[in-house]
Amino acid sequence: MMPLFLPAQCDDTALDFDGVNDVVQLAPSPITGNSGFTVEARFLSTATSGSTSCSGNFKRLFSFIGTGRRIEVGECGGNPSIYWASSASSQGPISFGANIRDGSCHHLAMVYTGTNLVIYLDGVSVHTVSIPGNFSPLSTFRAGQWGGGLTPNENWKGTIDEVRLWNVARTQAEIDANRTLRLTGTEPDLEAYWQMEDGIPAGNNTAISMVNDLTGNANHGALINFSLMPGTTSNFVCSGCNQAEVIIKDYATRTIDLQEICSGDPVHFCLALGENIPTTNATCYDVVWEYNDGAGWTHCLPALFPGFAFR
Repeated sequence: MMPLFLPAQCDDTALDFDGVNDVVQLAPSPITGNSGFTVEARFLSTATSGSTSCSGNFKRLFSFIGTGRRIEVGECGGNPSIYWASSASSQGPISFGANIRDGSCHHLAMVYTGTNLVIYLDGVSVHTVSIPGNFSPLSTFRAGQWGGGLTPNENWKGTIDEVRLWNVARTQAEIDANRTLRLTGTEPDLEAYWQMEDGIPAGNNTAISMVNDLTGNANHGALINFSLMPGTTSNFVCSGCNQAEVIIKDYATRTIDLQEICSGDPVHFCLALGENIPTTNATCYDVVWEYNDGAGWTHCLPALFPGFAFR
C-alpha cells in the first residue's frame, strides 16, 4: 500500500533578523507624531542574552526617530521594554510584562492617544504612561533597530511579521479582534502594511530590495543589511506564527494520531489554526485540501472524498 504523507506546508512568511545589523526602514514616515497613531507587529524573539538590564541589551522591535523625538519598543532580556522622548520629557528604557522569550509568537501594539502611550501584548494592555508634550516631528520608522542606527547587541534577533502603521489610536477591541488575521490593505486609516510575503522562504532572495506596502500608499520598507541568501537567517522564512495543522485520527473508534495514511485506511481530519478550530470570518482564507501519493501535490476532488466541502 502506498503511504500518504502530509508534511507541514509554509503558509505564512516572516522576515528573520540576525541581531547584528538587519533593519527595515521607511523614510519619510507616514506617522509624524502630531496626532494619535498605532503600530502593530507580530514577532518571535530568538535572543539568548541573559541580562534583563536594558544597558547595552535593548533589542528594538521597532522605532521612530525625529528631531529631538524618539520612540523605541523592544525587549531587554526577554521583557518587553520601551524608551520615549517627547518635546517636553523622556523616559526609559523601562521593562514591563511577562517574558516573551518563550518560543512562542506574540503580537505587540503600541498606541499613542495624543496624551498616553499604551502597549498591548497579545491583545492585553500591559503598560500605560502619560506623555507630556508631543512627538512631532517623527521622520523615520524602523523595524529591527533604534533610530540612532547600528548598536552592538541592541538590534532585533528573531522574526518580525505583519507590521501595520495606522494614523489613528486603535481601541483594544479593534486590536484584539484583528491581531491574528491578515488584512486586505484597504482598511480605513491604515498607512502602511507589510505582510513580509515578498520572498521565497529560506530561498535566494537577493534580488528583493524592499518589503511591499499593501495599502496602495507606496510606504514600502527598504531592506538594509539582510543577506537574503539561501538559509533561515537574515532572510524570508516560514513564520510558524499562523500555521494551520491537520490533525489525523484513526477513524472512528480509536484516538491514535496517524503518521501516515495507507490506501484504504479510513481516517478523520480536523483542521486547527493557532490551536483553535477556525470559525467563519470574512477575512479568513479558504482551505485548499490536497493529497500526495508520491507524484506531487494534487487538489482533492469531491468524488474522491465524499462528504467534504471543497473550494
